[in-house]
Amino acid sequence: MMYSTDVLNRLEFLASASINIKGERDLYLNVTYRDRLPLFSSIGLFPDLSLEVFNVTRGTTSEIPLPLDTIPVDVDFNLLAFSAKLGHNLVNNRMRLEVGYTHNRYTSTIGQFVNPDNEALVPARDNLYLVGNDISVAFRYRQMMPTRDREINPVGMRFSLFYDYEFNNFNPDGDYEIDRNSGLLVPLYKDLNFHRFDAHLLLASQLPWLNHSLSLRLRAATILGDEVDDFFNYYAGGITGMQGYTYYALGGNELAAAQLTYRFPIIPSMDFRLGHILFDKLYGGVFFDIGDAVMAPEQFNVSSLKKDVGFELRLETFSFSMYPTRIFFSGAYGLDEFTRTFQFTDVTYGKEWRWYFGMLFGFDLSDGGF
Repeated sequence: MMYSTDVLNRLEFLASASINIKGERDLYLNVTYRDRLPLFSSIGLFPDLSLEVFNVTRGTTSEIPLPLDTIPVDVDFNLLAFSAKLGHNLVNNRMRLEVGYTHNRYTSTIGQFVNPDNEALVPARDNLYLVGNDISVAFRYRQMMPTRDREINPVGMRFSLFYDYEFNNFNPDGDYEIDRNSGLLVPLYKDLNFHRFDAHLLLASQLPWLNHSLSLRLRAATILGDEVDDFFNYYAGGITGMQGYTYYALGGNELAAAQLTYRFPIIPSMDFRLGHILFDKLYGGVFFDIGDAVMAPEQFNVSSLKKDVGFELRLETFSFSMYPTRIFFSGAYGLDEFTRTFQFTDVTYGKEWRWYFGMLFGFDLSDGGF
């Protein structure tokens, strides 16, 4: 990872890269400019300009069915994304508006294999199955108490509303036709244009006894209009949602979830150093989640909402006395058991413990706050 910024923080650069022994890679580049932009500065606006590039690859194996047999093949997936965003505070630094555009390209590559019928080598083939475009608007508001514990034990209100208009060319089944002029295979794309909204709300209140808090986190999301392919689903599980279930366990075009958390200090002032790390404080918490994600609003049913309970430990430290290093460990138990079908395979979720660990600059991952 590489990071650099000038003294006045007007130009910021962040790049990261990781690769494993299978050749799968995660690449990320971000350049943020916080100075006068042409046109905007002439009318008294000074937005931040952020440019991002992502590239993620993953590999797996699959099978090609034949009349009498199946052929194992390697399949690689490649995501390439470009994003540009402008952000500006509204009235004061409690409110912020961001507008952006993102272009995505999703490609799958089927590796070469030998056709058993004629022993011929079939070459590898790329399938660009999604050309995605997204125009986004994000509104954020925060009114948090400026306490010493505001990261590890936030008190106040935080609200985020995200709107996206997506216009995509999508070819989920890998269908092709022959171009009459060139004679080449041309993918048959479907135009998928839709609007989506995603709202997050955090309400956290300090309890009468010292540094204990009770917080309520709400999330609601919807894709307007007709049902769209589950490739574009919202997901309610995983580390950013209902932790008692895996990320893909709860998915749909519509989402509603709530979390109630009681948080308390275990060691409010540790104040000791180990090497370059200063240990500051340790907090604990217990939480209860309820929610679901479905394909259509009428499918929401109170009796079928999923629930989980869990705990979390938060350790606040600082590296080299200045860089925040927030460490958390949590466990959650899914109270409801249910089965979903993925590619003709039934998968059962719930009635088990799931564990999470993280070491980041912040604790909260799930509300899109700032």
